[in-house]
Amino acid sequence: MPETDSTPLYLQIASQMAGLIRNGTLVRGARMPSVRELARQRGVAQSTVVQAYHWLEDAQLIAARPRSGYFVAPRPAVLPEPTVSRGLRRPRDVSVDWLG
Repeated sequence: MPETDSTPLYLQIASQMAGLIRNGTLVRGARMPSVRELARQRGVAQSTVVQAYHWLEDAQLIAARPRSGYFVAPRPAVLPEPTVSRGLRRPRDVSVDWLG
């Protein structure tokens, strides 16, 4: 990681991991590297990796499983398109004369 980059380290790591998830290198359901392992690989503090993983969780790209680690999140369910529940009404005239 370039030292001249003003982006915080945790965001650099999160962005790189997000890219690996989005391009399919890390597949849905796959176990993420452990916090210790990734910190050692990147030469950063474990707290930096934890911050990156929390950011990825907030983005719903990974999910934590207690006592098991972090895993790439499954694809979110596709929600159906909303439908109109009733017919359209005729618009009403509105006046602001009382504002004077």
